[in-house]
Amino acid sequence: MNELLGPFEKGVIAVLIVLLGIYFALDRYCPSMFYPELDYVHKDLSVSMKPEPRKGEIIPVSEFSAYLSNASNYQGREQIGGGQGSGSLYDPTKIQLFKKGLDGKDHPVNSYLLGFVPFQSSQYWLPLLAVSLRVRYMRDDEYIPGDDTWQTSLQTYTRGLGDCEDHAILLADWMIGLGYDARVVIGNVKGQGHAWVVLIKDGKEFLLEATDKASRRRYPLVELHPEYDPVAMFNQDHFWGLITENRGWNNRLSTQSWVILSDFKEMYF
Repeated sequence: MNELLGPFEKGVIAVLIVLLGIYFALDRYCPSMFYPELDYVHKDLSVSMKPEPRKGEIIPVSEFSAYLSNASNYQGREQIGGGQGSGSLYDPTKIQLFKKGLDGKDHPVNSYLLGFVPFQSSQYWLPLLAVSLRVRYMRDDEYIPGDDTWQTSLQTYTRGLGDCEDHAILLADWMIGLGYDARVVIGNVKGQGHAWVVLIKDGKEFLLEATDKASRRRYPLVELHPEYDPVAMFNQDHFWGLITENRGWNNRLSTQSWVILSDFKEMYF
């Protein structure tokens, strides 16, 4: 190859390699140079909405309520969020998952999505990058031993720290506000409890790992990651369960195989 290239061609290739290196370095460490919207990431935020979980009513909507009439049966299958003793409370009569907020009270998981959009963007992948830049990963038990506390999307963005479900709630809420079909998923990865986001776009399902700070633009297809074992998912209005003994995204064609177990109806008074 070297014999086919003269000094000029070699020089051009060397310059291109250097320029590409500079581009990727700037894109990695100074992304706001290419995407001015990211300047908002490090600015203080002033919003009129309340940071606390939304108040609302849980409405059962599925004939599968009988299947889940035994709360211990449902919890025992996957121990969502760590199971008993970690602040979780499953109400089988309402077909919903409740988690403790910063106020010390249990709230339905839908209520942690507030409809919060930090800033607008036409790039569908930019919220994932912005969340990775804004929010530092920290487990709840690092500052309160044995605790499992959830934050709303606004609380996570304002505080700038949170664990997996906090990252996922902020990312999903933001993308929903931009008009995308995004959902928070609760389940397990390699035997460990975890939360992530699924984006349904153009008839395909993409896995968004909000806590992965190294791969801030990875939107792989869900089907390529069978190690992600989902149990339930939710957005601002619905709570889904996977009602089948053959669980896992690799065992079903799409989220259409899931069943909406309950709706969340926000109460303004």
